[in-house]
Amino acid sequence: MGVIVDIDGTLYDDAALFVRAFRAVGVRIRQADINEWDFWRHHVDGPTFHRLIREHFHGPEAILGNAPYPDAAPTLQRWASLGAQIHIVSDRHTEAVPATAAWLAAHGIPAHTLATMSGPEKVAYATANGLRILIDDKPDTIIAAREAGLVTAALHTRYNREALVHPDTVGGSSWGVIARRLERRCPHLRERPR
Repeated sequence: MGVIVDIDGTLYDDAALFVRAFRAVGVRIRQADINEWDFWRHHVDGPTFHRLIREHFHGPEAILGNAPYPDAAPTLQRWASLGAQIHIVSDRHTEAVPATAAWLAAHGIPAHTLATMSGPEKVAYATANGLRILIDDKPDTIIAAREAGLVTAALHTRYNREALVHPDTVGGSSWGVIARRLERRCPHLRERPR
């Protein structure tokens, strides 16, 4: 059984990065302003947003400077020790892969696979590779994965509430809560198969 896990906003909190990135172009936002997935459209155009992501989110310094959410690494380590394949899949550009791999290693986050792809590609990848669980923060990805028959999970945020209001999506305020709820639903995540 495999688990596909997003990075930005899933393995670490990226709200502070948004605040810092927007300030770099003279836009003052607060973390409380990040209350919908496309909140940025109210503040900057698409090319500016994508430039900010590249420069302030996916550069080596930015990547290596993040700390994972508490319980994220121990949870994924435990699942991997029980035989779950952990696929780290993000919408980062390919130039970010070396720093991302270094970040994962530095924090002890196991990765059977590290790949870059968009939300729809993540769902296709999961179904093509027999992965049954997707942990992500993007509402559209969560909904598409759920519709494809995957077990979905996400941390509660201001911008993904709609996707989590569904009995088939596991939500939680922390990785510890999500882990307990997923392990109740997916026994192979709590005990070695016989």
